[in-house]
Amino acid sequence: MTCSPHQYQFLAPNYDIDNCPDANPNCKTGKGLPGVYYIMTNKFVDDFYTSCKDVQMPSSNDKAMSILCGRPAKDCTPAKWMAFMGTTNNGKAPFPIVYNFTDVPITYKNKTYDPLNIRNVRCNETVTNDTEACSCQDCQMSCAPQPPPPPPKKPWVIFGIDAVSFICGVIYAVFVIVFGTYVICYSIVKERGLTPSSKKYNLSSADSESTSSRTNIIMSMVSPADIGTLEKLGARVEEILRRVFTFWGTLCASYPIIIILITVIVFGSLAGGIIRNQVTTDPVKLWSSPQSTARVQKDYFDSHFG
Repeated sequence: MTCSPHQYQFLAPNYDIDNCPDANPNCKTGKGLPGVYYIMTNKFVDDFYTSCKDVQMPSSNDKAMSILCGRPAKDCTPAKWMAFMGTTNNGKAPFPIVYNFTDVPITYKNKTYDPLNIRNVRCNETVTNDTEACSCQDCQMSCAPQPPPPPPKKPWVIFGIDAVSFICGVIYAVFVIVFGTYVICYSIVKERGLTPSSKKYNLSSADSESTSSRTNIIMSMVSPADIGTLEKLGARVEEILRRVFTFWGTLCASYPIIIILITVIVFGSLAGGIIRNQVTTDPVKLWSSPQSTARVQKDYFDSHFG
């Protein structure tokens, strides 16, 4: 717009503006222009925007388009970008610039203008032989192509069924068959009276006396001297536990309302502090001590510069 020798083809004076920039009355007396129409093709502005949209601005850790467009970079479009660049409200434009996007010549005040349609240098191309293209950080087209994802693994199937499900089904079927066979065979054997439990024993009085005598002999073989210290201690502990829990169970059963109230009051007071519990999610507070140098300097910077 500033240096092209062909300005007359795509720049048109805009005398429809009421006020001159900076209240300069000379803009309408042949010593300046109140504004201009900048006529360009849609392809030119789209390529222009594509070459610049990913440029990073390290000072703000954001894209430069967020400043050039006057809005977050994600909300910017070629038309919004040109509109903000052309308004004097941005504090940079010396006079209003109205951008017209068209692919055909237009006529304004009896003069025909051809829209600007020159080739833009893409961000992944070099302007001259001694310059470099934009890096991948500022230009997506400069990034190496990502390798294709590996093909998904073929599912493991047996007879067209998921292998894990098939194996689990086979194991379950085998278990059912084995267990069912065992139950059936056991029932048949029991019905025929072949199990020891089906036999009936008739004990005579002599047999009863002999059994009783054998029991007495076995019981007489265990004396207090044969009981060790650990067995005595274990028996003592079991007796104490039996008495304590018997007393506690009897007490709770006798006064259930009082026991419930005391339990609620005690544990409620102990757990009441959870109301004042505060979860810290700020990474600055999680990973830096309030007395650390970095934290002190950051707090000073935030309090003075925002």
